[in-house]
Amino acid sequence: MIKSKVMRWMGAGGGVLLAAGLMLGSGALVKSAEAGPQVSSRQGATAPDFALTDFQGKQQSVSQFKGKPVVVNFWASWCGPCREEMPELARAADHWQGKAAFLGVNLTERDSVPVAASFLEKYKVAYPNVQDDKGQAADLYDIFVIPTTVVIDKNGQVAARIQGPVSEKQLDQLLQKLL
Repeated sequence: MIKSKVMRWMGAGGGVLLAAGLMLGSGALVKSAEAGPQVSSRQGATAPDFALTDFQGKQQSVSQFKGKPVVVNFWASWCGPCREEMPELARAADHWQGKAAFLGVNLTERDSVPVAASFLEKYKVAYPNVQDDKGQAADLYDIFVIPTTVVIDKNGQVAARIQGPVSEKQLDQLLQKLL
């Protein structure tokens, strides 16, 4: 479900749309259970888990990669900066194969499956990409801008959050610190 108070999609013209009052208070991003660990998209918190179906029909989740760093990238095929960064992500995923996991999250709620699948083929993306057709993962990770990339350490803690296009060099620097 799209958060009604926040416009979090990048328009075709490349402008970032953010509603006023994006973060109302310091706890706006925290999602936690009273007795459990803090679960949030904020750095240092336990990364939220989700299970969604990929473009091949297989269930994928963040938790399945526990024990190695995970790069979670939120994108849409119509997003210009997403198109800019996708070759960088694909190269980084190839470079870090076996040492770190990559998981793409297509915001299918605002995209189309055939166009998104074609996008992945065009950029030769080999790592799993899931379809977030109800905005579940985007809501858990408080995605207001795309692309957004969240790097999770091998213990499931959020190590970094990058809003806007990410480069292979940035990912290399982050992942080297986590290994």
